[in-house]
Amino acid sequence: MLEKPNKFIYLHKFYVTIITQIKIIMYNNNSNYRHLSLALRLKILFGNTTAQSGWGILILGQIFFILFVMQVDFSDFYLGKNSPKTQGKITKINNTNTRINKRNVYEFHYEYQDKNNVKLQGISYSTNKDLSINSLVNVEYLEKKTTYSRIENMQKKLFPMYIILLAVISLIGIVISVISISRGLKNIRLLQIGVVTKGKFIKMEPTKVKVDNQFVQRLYFEFTDHFGKTQTTTADLLDTKKLQDEPEETIFYDAENPSKALLIDGLPSNIKLLPDNTFEKGNILLGVVYLILPFFGLLSILMAFV
Repeated sequence: MLEKPNKFIYLHKFYVTIITQIKIIMYNNNSNYRHLSLALRLKILFGNTTAQSGWGILILGQIFFILFVMQVDFSDFYLGKNSPKTQGKITKINNTNTRINKRNVYEFHYEYQDKNNVKLQGISYSTNKDLSINSLVNVEYLEKKTTYSRIENMQKKLFPMYIILLAVISLIGIVISVISISRGLKNIRLLQIGVVTKGKFIKMEPTKVKVDNQFVQRLYFEFTDHFGKTQTTTADLLDTKKLQDEPEETIFYDAENPSKALLIDGLPSNIKLLPDNTFEKGNILLGVVYLILPFFGLLSILMAFV
């Protein structure tokens, strides 16, 4: 029997995982943690070009997903040569105003009877306009769910299967957003509990990433951890000036794993460390602005599964 899967299972798990990690980092009351305001946390998580681009791509992808991918025909997986068949009659024909390969797609309403003589109705799609109202057609249906049917050699949904490739846009947006959030959470943790030290610039080399015909540069900095060992950390930037304006740059590193470190001036979000070793409070209104694209991104995912 064709059963409709619970579409919220994986979405719910994803939300729970992300929200749990955010709560752990954002609302940890350990006295050893440096305080970061909510506005500053939002800025780190969402207030950078990568994060905003990811959510923007996700929204764009979800528009295509809702309008096109959700209308993709998968009936070939369920119906075919071995499916029960019966004769049906066309009752209505509509022009969908959709074109595939420069041909109009038409919506054919039909009625038929299953093997138990139960009268049923269905809709199929095709670019073939040769049929007219009251034309007799062959209808194939599922034996265990006779309401699931289509006219033979037609589609049950509006678009062919290759349209599903548009879902890649949403997947790209999701991947970028998840990676950005993951990095943001790690950066928040280091800023809160990391050991503060200074590091010296040692070298710079271009990455394979280009923005506006310029290569993003990877800058290497060297510092000594509290074990007396030399560690290296990097930052990828297009504008390298803010990491070359001082003899030494401020670095936060994990006391338990000093190889995990960050350059505060290398963060995609501009974070200011004050002279008293605390952070700027940030603008909460600006933080709310950063949430606009994530809000509509998550809303678009919910719309696709409701």
